[in-house]
Amino acid sequence: MRLPHLTGLLLLVSPVLSEPSSSSGSIAHPNLQPLIARANAYLSAGHFNDAAKTYTDAISLSPGDYLLLYKRATAYFSLNRHASALDDVSKVLELTSGEFDSAILMMAKIHTKVGNFARAQSNLETYALKAPGPAVDEMMSDIRDAQAAAKKASTAKRAQLWTVCSDASTQALRVASHSLEIRQTRAECALAGGDPQGAVVDLSRLSHLSYPTTTSLMRIFRLAYFLLPPSQSSSSHTSHLSPLKQCLHLDPDSSSCKPAYRLVKLLDKGFGKLDKLIQGNDWIGVVKHVSGPSRELPGDGFAASFEDALKMHGSPKLLSSPSSGVLIHDARLSSPRRAHILRSMCRAYTRLNMPKKAEAWCDELLAMSEDALKAANEMMAEGSAEVDGWVGKGEALLVREEWQEAVMAFERAAEIGGRNDHDVLSRLQKAKRLLKQSKQKDYYKVLGVARDADAKTIKKAYRKAVLTAHPDKGGSEAKMATVNEAYEVLSKPELRQRFDNGDDPNDPNSQGGGNPFGGFGGEHPFAQFFQGGGGSFSFRQGH
Repeated sequence: MRLPHLTGLLLLVSPVLSEPSSSSGSIAHPNLQPLIARANAYLSAGHFNDAAKTYTDAISLSPGDYLLLYKRATAYFSLNRHASALDDVSKVLELTSGEFDSAILMMAKIHTKVGNFARAQSNLETYALKAPGPAVDEMMSDIRDAQAAAKKASTAKRAQLWTVCSDASTQALRVASHSLEIRQTRAECALAGGDPQGAVVDLSRLSHLSYPTTTSLMRIFRLAYFLLPPSQSSSSHTSHLSPLKQCLHLDPDSSSCKPAYRLVKLLDKGFGKLDKLIQGNDWIGVVKHVSGPSRELPGDGFAASFEDALKMHGSPKLLSSPSSGVLIHDARLSSPRRAHILRSMCRAYTRLNMPKKAEAWCDELLAMSEDALKAANEMMAEGSAEVDGWVGKGEALLVREEWQEAVMAFERAAEIGGRNDHDVLSRLQKAKRLLKQSKQKDYYKVLGVARDADAKTIKKAYRKAVLTAHPDKGGSEAKMATVNEAYEVLSKPELRQRFDNGDDPNDPNSQGGGNPFGGFGGEHPFAQFFQGGGGSFSFRQGH
């Protein structure tokens, strides 16, 4: 589209600035000419607001002066006050019996700006009959292109072709920048197509182009706060507070906007505290702040507070426009702020070595939309939200002894992190060792205890196992040796730690290598439990 030519046509209004007042046949008010001179100076200098006010003063002294009306229309047009400009131009054409060519051209430009393409073409065709030229032809071409783009956007919206709709709307808005309908279309298509920031920008613009309602302002706030990350929802074009302030300016006691403003202030304070705890690596503090009250922790219940706010303001019905026919997805799965809360708890419990508690938070985190996870990355100084989720999931799988699944989870985390995260790679190698180990021997299963069993439980299980493994009690030397081997590893913290990391102390090919009983001169350390020698043991009661 040839926008420079359209802009050039706007300058055609300038010659009338030097024309004398059109009023005649009556004695002019002595203040009229000074007002006109001052208004013309303001207009020439680009001080359009001052020019419009001064022309208004002049028109009050000479209401039938069509040139003053036209000049004020020029100022209004430059201020994007198109309705006021159209009123003045219409009156000019009425006073001049439709013969003032510049007024006809301005009317065409006004209709073009607001997207009334049919009327714009009609006005421009009338003007072209009197003043044809290349600039007029180019303007007509721009209008037709914009009209076609607007139609394409509308068709694409009905077909749910969101990207096509957004692109076509953008093309039309390059000419019809103040069309409410086209901008609304682009906003709805952007939102449905996964661009909430673009939607919020357009909806915010609409709130200034037309008289906003409480419903429209509350919708902008909800979209900005619940679908945009703080870096975007706090910017000047997409601030979540701006629509609430605008609403309260119109109605200081608004029953919708006033409580919402207070709620956001409280939530912002909660996020500020959360971020401070994360920056200080205070993971216990994170858990206390985010989780609800329990017997273990007092808890601020910040997660519950945010979830309540999300239920109140983030439903698809409230985030969608009733007239658009486009229903967006639930904000629970696409809110960057919710993803940030989930990530903080997933990471906190993982760092605190509490994988069972971490798993639910990590699962919820991994269920968030891809865009929400990417946006959440901006809210924490280092790492990746998705990596945190898979690491927490992997640790929970290790606890459940689902070795293969754990390896897959850590592989996913390593892949997302570009295989540059040493912590993730270390966890992956551990999971692989445990997977390999599970296919060979498992000392915990030999004694029938959980991997998190304490020393007392392990000793008790060992004594119980001896009762059935000893040859004198129906067992065999091989079974007894296996039980002794398991107890020797699990009863010594350093050997148990090696085994828990996937390194079997009894495996000559392991990292530590060799026999853990080497320091006993070949005699089994539990020989005191038995009497006799060689391969024939007799069980000693009472141990």
